[in-house]
Amino acid sequence: MGILADHYEAWARWDAERERTLAKLPKCGYCGNPITEDYFYLVERTFVCESCLKKEHRQYTDDYVNA
Repeated sequence: MGILADHYEAWARWDAERERTLAKLPKCGYCGNPITEDYFYLVERTFVCESCLKKEHRQYTDDYVNA
């Protein structure tokens, strides 16, 4: 049972460290999740993750050409 307890304690330490790291990361202004990528976007003074940038700000040229 000692080995299992050691593994649990190691996991608990790792999880606590991960939570501290996530708390320090900037949060996306759209989805509210911590931005874990190596970079983020700054749109009108708001942190934005890549997936929200694509969902919220990506425009297709054809939409303007065919209008």
